[in-house]
Amino acid sequence: MSSDDGELLLRGPIGFAGYKGQEADSIKTKDAEGWLHSGDLADIYDNGYVVIVGRKKDVLITSGGKNISPEFIENKVKASPYISEAIVIGDGRRYITALIELDPDAVGHYLQKKGIAYTTLKDMATN
Repeated sequence: MSSDDGELLLRGPIGFAGYKGQEADSIKTKDAEGWLHSGDLADIYDNGYVVIVGRKKDVLITSGGKNISPEFIENKVKASPYISEAIVIGDGRRYITALIELDPDAVGHYLQKKGIAYTTLKDMATN
């Protein structure tokens, strides 16, 4: 789902639950309906595909005042063959975090090679 300004909003059964011991920061990340505000601008198509087209802001400023380029971190994370997408979140927060999408084909191949059984994407992420 996207907000009125095109920001990608996320919600699901294995999504972000909050910052441990930092309820105040967690409240800032999610709205009253449980939607995680990603800080990314996205186009959402009728077939369910989501394309990230930009950021609400190009620089994150942590609660400590440090300016961080999310794109630099995202590109480092996406260099892994097992990750297809990464979105860095951390504006106004003490810690930088990332929402990561696994590449199911690459992770599935790796798990099979290691003899690790899985049946769902949640199993893949757990292992």
